[in-house]
Amino acid sequence: MKIGIMTFWWSNDNYGQLLQCYALQKYLRDRGHDAFLIRYKPDNYKKISFSQKVCFTIKHPFQTLTALYKKIKPITVLSELEKIGNEKRDFDAFRNSYIITSECFYKSYDELVSNPPEADMYIVGSDQIWNINNEYAFDVINAWFLNFAPEKVIRTSYSASFGRNNLSTPVRKRIKPLLEKFSSVTVRENSGKNICNKMRINSEVVCDPTLLLSVGAYRKLFVPIKITKNYVFCYMLSNTCTFSVRKLSRWAKDNHLEIIYVTGNVGWLSCDYEDEEIEKSYLTIPEWLSYLANAEYVITNSFHCSLFSLFFEKKVAIVPLNGAVKNTNNRIDSLFSNLGVKKTSINKNNFEVLKSLRSQKINADFIERSKNILNSFEVKNV
Repeated sequence: MKIGIMTFWWSNDNYGQLLQCYALQKYLRDRGHDAFLIRYKPDNYKKISFSQKVCFTIKHPFQTLTALYKKIKPITVLSELEKIGNEKRDFDAFRNSYIITSECFYKSYDELVSNPPEADMYIVGSDQIWNINNEYAFDVINAWFLNFAPEKVIRTSYSASFGRNNLSTPVRKRIKPLLEKFSSVTVRENSGKNICNKMRINSEVVCDPTLLLSVGAYRKLFVPIKITKNYVFCYMLSNTCTFSVRKLSRWAKDNHLEIIYVTGNVGWLSCDYEDEEIEKSYLTIPEWLSYLANAEYVITNSFHCSLFSLFFEKKVAIVPLNGAVKNTNNRIDSLFSNLGVKKTSINKNNFEVLKSLRSQKINADFIERSKNILNSFEVKNV
């Protein structure tokens, strides 16, 4: 079966984004399908007209004020150091080596409609491709809910994430008829199932696609690491949280540990991290996996770093998000719950909790059930 995958793929510093894209495609291709990434990256991601902006402002004044505040406050420009660092990560090399793509590069929803990629089935997911809360973002909604698909093409989702606990009623009304055209709907978080329930859309919770592959499949990507001492692997995204890498550095030194410190999502300078004096590592994706898998401890606020830590049976502690992104903690909460493992959080830089951590075995039944659900797509739709 020829399968087109719609997901995020264009980051140059978000390791989880590329690995989830890689994993779903590889799993499907290993099962004999001609699976490929649909290269959709819109030029103007949230384009809406002036009249739509006016309507949205009237209906959602609080959200409008929040958006205006974000535009007014200073925006961190990617420094030359970070640009050089992203070149070292070399995500393009990983994409070129491991991701098979559509011939066409789609820069808008209109281009998808006028020349849809040839396939028997479209799968949307994983990652937060359904994290939309503006009912007037027509192009975004239509693209990520596969409204461009010709009638003969099967539409489905695998482990799609809303990235939030709730959607507004207008957005639910907008996407419900689109989801009703899907042959099946699977989501990544328990909160996603609750959102679908509110729309009376049947859905099932499945594992992130990165868990579809074996640990051995990732070990084939490993490269030799350049550190001999025990170390803490610290991977922090730019999501707002209270965390001091400087204090971590002091704690690690007192406990005879090194630090491998990696950041992602480029906006890290605007966060409340006290870390500017700590040396950062700009790892390739194989290096990121290798250093993570060999760490003594892992500290992160990232969903996918948490996931790989559990997959590699690492001692991992989570830094909770706060502020406007606090609700997205549900992604990691759902991950730990579905994998049947205990979550340990680091609050107020209490790194001593690391000493009480133990390696944990994840719930393999949940992963096998997810595989069976994904495998059933091909049976139902042949």
